[in-house]
Amino acid sequence: MNTITFTDLDSLLSRAEPYAQYTTVEFWNDPHVSQFLLQEHLNPASDLASRNHAFLDRSAEWIINEFGISARSSVLDLGCGPGLYTSRLAKTGAGITGIDASTRSIDYAKEQAAKNGLAVTYRNGNYLDCDYGGPFDLILMIFCDFCVLSPVQRAKLLRKIREALTPGGSFFFDVSSIQYYQNIREKLEIEFQEEGGFWSPERYYAFNQTFKYDDRNLLIDKYTILTGRETRQIHHHLQCYSIDMITHELEENGLTMHKTFSNAAGDKFEEESNEYAIIAVKDPL
Repeated sequence: MNTITFTDLDSLLSRAEPYAQYTTVEFWNDPHVSQFLLQEHLNPASDLASRNHAFLDRSAEWIINEFGISARSSVLDLGCGPGLYTSRLAKTGAGITGIDASTRSIDYAKEQAAKNGLAVTYRNGNYLDCDYGGPFDLILMIFCDFCVLSPVQRAKLLRKIREALTPGGSFFFDVSSIQYYQNIREKLEIEFQEEGGFWSPERYYAFNQTFKYDDRNLLIDKYTILTGRETRQIHHHLQCYSIDMITHELEENGLTMHKTFSNAAGDKFEEESNEYAIIAVKDPL
């Protein structure tokens, strides 16, 4: 029996310490939660686990044209999920590789590639640690995945990306903006589910908190889930950026800002956008 006192709850709901917990891989591989996330990935209208499929179609078409992807190209998608981008890009005949930490998503992506005759290489692993292979002409990281990492993790990732790119190769990714940060308010919401909710197949209470850290332009969503058997917490970090901030971070790790857009479909850059999409390049030696 999971018995919680007032003191316990007060401690559990305390202000989150930035980067004290990294629960991203745990979240995406939870046996129950990952079922819901895959359903959201595959829901054409949903923007929860990935962007809606109309946007994905527009984005993939723009990426193919912008980077001239062809049968001679090599592309790596970090955080590829169930293959929503990789399956679209593979139709060009390019050499496509996808890496994702979610076993459920990668299994689905492999099944769909085999079913549809798509030559995509999928790897189940944490892109912070696994070998990328390559080299690649283009590396993608879309849906603001870059923003959930700590400063140390981001620096490690950018160095790995630089090493895996061909000379003159591109890294295309998106980030949440300062404008997005300014629009968010701190909150505490309480959720109750009798059974079969997002967080657990059991009856549960969930305390959903958002914290802001103005000195870092950092958001943390902290989820505390209580069932009859256990208490667990998930922390989602979201670093928000100005263009100057991300330019500096790229340069510190050997990449150069090349182009900016308002989203991953290549819409014209506007500073007040909630997200920015960025092409960074590895300068030829």
